[in-house]
Amino acid sequence: MKYKSKGSFLFAYGNHGELYTRELAVETLARLHHVTPEDRQELCYTYNIDEKDLIDGKKFLENVRNKFITNHNGTLSHIFVDGFESNLGLMSSDFCQGDFLLTENLFEELCEEYNIKVHWKNSINEKLDTHITYQAKGRFLFACGENGELYHVKPEGMQKSNNCDIDKEDLFDGKEFLEDVRSKCIIDYDGSLGRIFINGYESNLGLASTDFCQGEFLVMEDVFEKFCEEYDIKVDFAGR
Repeated sequence: MKYKSKGSFLFAYGNHGELYTRELAVETLARLHHVTPEDRQELCYTYNIDEKDLIDGKKFLENVRNKFITNHNGTLSHIFVDGFESNLGLMSSDFCQGDFLLTENLFEELCEEYNIKVHWKNSINEKLDTHITYQAKGRFLFACGENGELYHVKPEGMQKSNNCDIDKEDLFDGKEFLEDVRSKCIIDYDGSLGRIFINGYESNLGLASTDFCQGEFLVMEDVFEKFCEEYDIKVDFAGR
């Protein structure tokens, strides 16, 4: 039996540590993408997952804390929030997977507030080889704490250079990219956000704005601007 989600439920980090959410139901997505009623069903995120194989959020967290689930014994595939596909992830001492990473305590708080289900695959997906054009130093990941504090980690075992099929000359400077988003020269319908690099490391950063909401660990404009002052940020954005 295939599992169908109701749409998207996205989290974003605010300038003062506040957590923003954006719920996009299938009907909303249909209007945004000008989809006809006949094709609306295609917008339902459909997965080859049996609902009974989904792990309750609290149980998943307990298994991570007890080290029954670690980075080395599987892959975090999806986290559903109240039936919606989310961008959530989890950061712990022996686990760091997902998009919008949360610390254990904040993840636990959200499990109290929402009905969270996790799809966990007990095998690590193989990665395809890519042509060497841009070489990242490793991974640089952000996570949100329970009191709004922001953590960043470079996970062990993920520090080997990652080969990315990107020409260096095609990367945007972070400040220029933000300026284009603010001036609406870049909006959601213009293309796709690929990767955001921080000091040469591939990050999980994304950007949430009025007409732009793409990436993994979504941050608001002001937060992104601060990061651009603190780090050397390069953005891979593919126009349509």
